[in-house]
Formats: sequence, structure tokens, C-alpha cells
Amino acid sequence: MPAGALSVFAYHPTGNPPANDLYDGDVSGLVERGLERHMDTLAGVGRRFAPASVHLAANGAEGDVVLEGSLDHDCDRPAQRTGVRPGGPRTPRALDEWTSVAEDPGSECVSRARRFVNEAGDTLAARAIGIFDRAGEGLRSDLKIRRSFRTVRLTGPEASTGLCPEPQVGAGAAAGSEGSQSNLKDWKVLGLFPLNVREGAVDTLSAGCQAPKRELPWILRLGLGNLYLPTESQFMVVQIGDLVAAAVPLELTTEVGFRIRDAMLRRSLEDSLGARTTAVVGLANGYMQYVATREEYQAQHYEGGSTLYGPGFAEYLQSELVEMTAELREGDHARVDPISGDPGARRQIFPRAGEPRPEHLVVTATRCGSDTVAVRWLDAPPGSLLPSDGPILELRRSRPGEETNVTWDDDRFVEVRGIESGNGRGYVWEARWTPPGGTRGDYSATFVRWTDQTNDRGFRCP
Repeated sequence: MPAGALSVFAYHPTGNPPANDLYDGDVSGLVERGLERHMDTLAGVGRRFAPASVHLAANGAEGDVVLEGSLDHDCDRPAQRTGVRPGGPRTPRALDEWTSVAEDPGSECVSRARRFVNEAGDTLAARAIGIFDRAGEGLRSDLKIRRSFRTVRLTGPEASTGLCPEPQVGAGAAAGSEGSQSNLKDWKVLGLFPLNVREGAVDTLSAGCQAPKRELPWILRLGLGNLYLPTESQFMVVQIGDLVAAAVPLELTTEVGFRIRDAMLRRSLEDSLGARTTAVVGLANGYMQYVATREEYQAQHYEGGSTLYGPGFAEYLQSELVEMTAELREGDHARVDPISGDPGARRQIFPRAGEPRPEHLVVTATRCGSDTVAVRWLDAPPGSLLPSDGPILELRRSRPGEETNVTWDDDRFVEVRGIESGNGRGYVWEARWTPPGGTRGDYSATFVRWTDQTNDRGFRCP
């Protein structure tokens, strides 16, 4: 059996709503685990918390692709309203205010979005499994692996030709995309003066390198302060058997992805690299927003407004990747050039290992919603507790006339997160479970500690 698999799907894997406050693999996490469990089953391993096989689920040319239904949950959408203040008939209109609707984690809105994530994950996992099974006897172990790596300067005297000298964000990018508009769309200063922040906002009088992009209004640039835009980037091309894949720190539109794949395949055939297919992996080795074709750039929608280095950026990127594809014939080596970076000030997010933890597990609260059950407990801090080493929680439900339903923290219907420090006694954790058929029933929560201790807690949802 293969030790693992790589799949590339071109879509934004963001089905969770903004109200979700958990660390979650979203749709891609379900795609990844779906094929891993399938491979383990074929190998006779069975279901395990840590899979025996590894599935790498990569993101492709997803720049203008969203999952149908991911924008339908209508959760936590910011609302615009006019501020209220005293005044007379000549008093200027009060400033516009934006308010964000705080969704409860167990609300119907969030639950509906989670159901969509599960359905989309199942659908794409089934596609990955089908492709894997069809590979059949074509799988082989003597894969030729070659790679080419390049660091490029985008500004200054060492910058490549075909790019605008400085990066620029357009007004169309600040407005957001169709179905996912930002708070700034059609925003007016003092509620009176429009900034023309919208998709399709072009500057017909501009003759500069970024034309017809309308630059982000000065008042927004001022408000954003020291907005960092990338001045250098890293690209990679790798050959694995008959696949040649490019990895770029960008979100490519579908058409850009097609053009780059076709150009790389032609070069692979010319150089007799033995490639039969090509792929583009996005959002790799950094992030520098979007790439639209020259034609798409003219429209200055969200993708064009987010193309930082002008209308020729896609053509420049294609040229670089084709050159790197040609370098593969020189052998299996990687040319790694230095790159500078400023990660910012160091700050501790999670508590370190060795911090206090409770001597005994303590369940602090349970909650029954319309379709979500929540359990909170005191446990070791995230720095000490390693959930990836194995399951830490098992939930069991029983109802008259039904078989007992058992699940644990690796299940797609269970979400686990660290909440906050327990005031020196450890860390507060929460698990949320969306059981099939509603929440009514008798429950037991079994906590399996990394010390092999267990703690059971029963409760009932009416």
C-alpha cells in the first residue's frame, strides 16, 4: 500500500462562518482525513486517532472559486447603521457605525454552516478516494523526484521586468468580492463623501503602470498605517514521477492556473521530463494576495484589485515557472537563495509545558442547545496536553429505543478548543458535539488523560 497521497483541489476551503472561534481544519481537514481513513482501511489498519497513512490536501488555483453554499449561512454579517446624536435641522448627519452580530457557537446559523462543511468535506473526500482507487496498478515505487527553488526580488534594482516598480492595492480589493463584501464597500466619509470603494472601480485617466487600477483612497491608506506589501517572494517547481507541480505564495484565478499548467506541460514535454500532468499549488511559502490575467485585471474586481504588481504579473509568473520547469532537467537539486523577513515581536499565545495543572480532572459545566451539546473541563495547559497523541475525550449518548451513540474528539461532529487559563489550576477546555437527531438523551463524557487516568461525568439533555 502507498504510504500517502497528494491531492490538489482549487477552491477556497472556508466553510466555517466568522462566528466560529475554534481552531478547525474546515473543509480541507475532512478531505485529508477521509482519504487517510480509506487508505488505512485498505491496509487493514482500521480507524486510528493518528493515521498510518498521510494525505496532503493542497490548495490549487482557487482565486475566484468558492464552494457553493459557503456564503449562504448568513452568519455574523456586520451591519451598517447611522449613529444617533442630538441636533437640529442644520446638524450634519452622524457618522456611520458598523456593528458585528455576535453569534452563539450553538446557534442554528453556526450549526447550519457546520453541516455544510461536513457535506462539502464528504463530497470532496469521495472525489479524492475515487481518484486514489482508480490509480490502481499505475502506482509505482521508483519515482523520480526533482525540484527547483527560487527567491525573486519584486522591487528595487534587482526586480524582474514586466512588473510595476511598487505594489499597490486597488479600491476594488478593499470592497471585497461578490457574496463576501467588506465593511468598506460604498463607504462614505462622515456619511457624506463617497470614496468609490467598490468592485469595478477603475481610473480611466491613469496612464501609469498599474492602470486602470484605482488606488486605495488616501484616507484608507492613512488608517491602515504601515500596511506591509511583499517586496520579495519564493517560488518552487517539483517533479514527483509523472507530475510536475508549481508552488506559489498566491491565489491564482482559474484562468491563470490553466495557462500556467499548459505552459509548464509544454516545456516538460519539450525537455522529455516524463511528465504527464501538471498542477499549481497556491498559498505556499508565504502569501502575497491574488493574481488575475491581464484581461481580468482590466475589470478591477476583487481579484484584479488584489493583483499587487500590475496587469503583467500573471505573465511574469508564468515565465518564471516555465524557466524553473526547464531547470528540472539539470538534476535533483534545489537552489535556495537567502530571503529576509520580519516576523514581528515574539509573544506567547499558549501556555508552556510545565505550567500548573489540576491534580484531578474537573468538569466545570455542561450545556444543551437545540442541536449542540457542550462540555467544559479543567485539564493540562495546551503546552502539556498533546491531543494529537491520541483521543482525550469520548462522548456517549443513549435514548430509549435507540442504539447507544458513541463518538470521540477526532470525529467530524465534535469540536474541541482551549478556552482560557484556569486561574492557576490548569486550563479550561470545551468540546461541542452536534449529535444526529437532536440533543435529547442521557450522556456520559469520559476524559482519557495523558496520564492514563479517566474521569466520567453524566448529564441529561431534556
